[in-house]
Amino acid sequence: MNKVKIRTVKRAIRGDQQAFSQLVLGQADYLTRTGHLYLSRDVDVQDAISETTLIALHSISQLQKPALFRTWLTRILIRQCYRRYSEQAHEVCDLADLPEMPTNLANVSVDEKLDLLRD
Repeated sequence: MNKVKIRTVKRAIRGDQQAFSQLVLGQADYLTRTGHLYLSRDVDVQDAISETTLIALHSISQLQKPALFRTWLTRILIRQCYRRYSEQAHEVCDLADLPEMPTNLANVSVDEKLDLLRD
């Protein structure tokens, strides 16, 4: 990390919200790409990034090594992605939303079976 960014991180640690915004906006593309490595839906990635930003804003004063800002922010994001992923794993699927399956698949053509998979 170059000296200008380290100075910006130090300003953010001291409470400069404009410096913090500048730092986070500079990492926006990186955070989005990293979030997509863990979550597939755009809305989930954006939620994880929002939570990450909020947590980072409240806890930046605890960052002890300004040169590790990006690593610190990435760890927060990954924890948020894991949290989001585990929440989704427990979501209940409504059976009414599932397509109706034929009772006897022996009389169904291969094309019809493939159509069931696509729905």
